[in-house]
Amino acid sequence: MDVYKESHKMRGWLLVSFCMEAVFVLAQNGADSVDVGLQQMKGLTVTEKVLPAAVRSGAPVQTLDRAELERMGVLDVSDAVRHFSGVTLKDYGGVGGLKTVSVRSLGAQHTAVLYDGVAIGDCQSGQVDISRFSLDNVEMVSLSIGQSDDIFQTARVYASAGALNIQTGKPTFKDKSFHTYLKVKGGSFGLFNPVLHYDQKLGKRWSASLHGDFVRADGQYPYTLINGELETREKRRNSDIHSFHLEGNLFGDFGRGGELSFKAYYFDSERGLPGSVNLYNKNTSERLWDNNFFVQSGYKNVLNEKFTLRAMAKYNYAFTRYLDINDKYAAGEQVDLNTQNEYYGSVGLLYTPIKYVSATLTTDLNRSMLDN
Repeated sequence: MDVYKESHKMRGWLLVSFCMEAVFVLAQNGADSVDVGLQQMKGLTVTEKVLPAAVRSGAPVQTLDRAELERMGVLDVSDAVRHFSGVTLKDYGGVGGLKTVSVRSLGAQHTAVLYDGVAIGDCQSGQVDISRFSLDNVEMVSLSIGQSDDIFQTARVYASAGALNIQTGKPTFKDKSFHTYLKVKGGSFGLFNPVLHYDQKLGKRWSASLHGDFVRADGQYPYTLINGELETREKRRNSDIHSFHLEGNLFGDFGRGGELSFKAYYFDSERGLPGSVNLYNKNTSERLWDNNFFVQSGYKNVLNEKFTLRAMAKYNYAFTRYLDINDKYAAGEQVDLNTQNEYYGSVGLLYTPIKYVSATLTTDLNRSMLDN
């Protein structure tokens, strides 16, 4: 009983001391507020990018912004796409293997891949290798299945069953007129990935950015080969990759005169194609060289409350070289050379007569040539 009374007394003293300390803190804060005085803020500006309204959308729209991508720790676009539902990602083997995306199992030929709003074309196979896009300069990745509620899009996107949009970042400046960073990534199987980025402000209306990265990996990961009762540990062969990516951007903001953007993109890679695992045969000699260059520009202008104009233009050059050294060929090897040239343009007009009613008229012109 004495112990019970002592515990109650101790709780009472603790409660009293806590109340006295709270009164002292409030009094101190009040004194500080009197000494400092009241200050009125002149203004506060909060800037944030507008994400697609996935909840209110009639068609499924999934988005991943930069914060989510950094939290997940993904390295390229193909790793990010794996987190979308309703998506089939085909990986054709190896670190540098071809990776394509399709929605609702309709095939990669029916999925449009957009880079800053402009579709990426491949007249050789109709499939776009999304593994060549890194995420260091990407602001948002979104996937729409079916026709999205955003009707102000190109006719090429309307012809697709789904659209994967890769949106790169636009430079923002606060105190300094430039911004730069250097990243170096490393990992298993010889992965080495340095990244360099630079933003520069060019006056009141213009800004520019330069982004470059290099990826190197040998891809010799171990695996277990089981042949009946025989079990051996092997290493993947001819699965290396060396790739280089350089991208330059120019942005212009003319106020009522609209917004103009210009992009130059260059990609070069050499990779090994490991092929299938064959018993008692470790020889793999298939190699693939990719070289891709394109320039694109976009212009958007809100003419008035009812009309908005948007125009896009693009030139795309792609070259691939495939080599397979094998005795089954008469010359001892098979060499395929493919050269693509593509010209693309799109003009669209958005008309909004009243607040909840809008209509668009869009026309596309595309010319693709393949030399094999």
